[in-house]
Amino acid sequence: MKRYAAVLLIVFFAAAASCERQEGPPVPGRVFYGEDICERCKMIINEREFSAQYVLKNGGVKKFDDIGCMLHFLKNNNIDRGALGGIYVRDYGSGRWIDAESAFYVVSDNIKTPMAHGIVAHGERVAAEALAKDKSGIVLKGLDGASNKISSNR
Repeated sequence: MKRYAAVLLIVFFAAAASCERQEGPPVPGRVFYGEDICERCKMIINEREFSAQYVLKNGGVKKFDDIGCMLHFLKNNNIDRGALGGIYVRDYGSGRWIDAESAFYVVSDNIKTPMAHGIVAHGERVAAEALAKDKSGIVLKGLDGASNKISSNR
């Protein structure tokens, strides 16, 4: 009987531990390419390398088909970035989600993005500078730099 009780306690504590909420920054949400809709322009999100998103602290996710769409949405809707759980963009080279606040952005009319904002992100400055040179663009550091550069007419 003692053995049975001990096994039950172990199972109980293991189950309780697995239900604990993990602390730390929210992870990017899953994007269903070809299905999900951009929060700003309402177009289907098809191209992985240009997608962006932000995660709310309650776990909700707002998805965008173009980094420029997300930048406009954040700015035009007065979204308090401090109230968000995380903001993510795709690294143009690797395709991985990276933190939008620390990314390096390349802006060029020679970069064709879904909504013609002409902006892509890199996690490394060297990669951003190489692309900017190749596309006759400029490199901007961080979300504030990119947000200030995006024109309001697109």
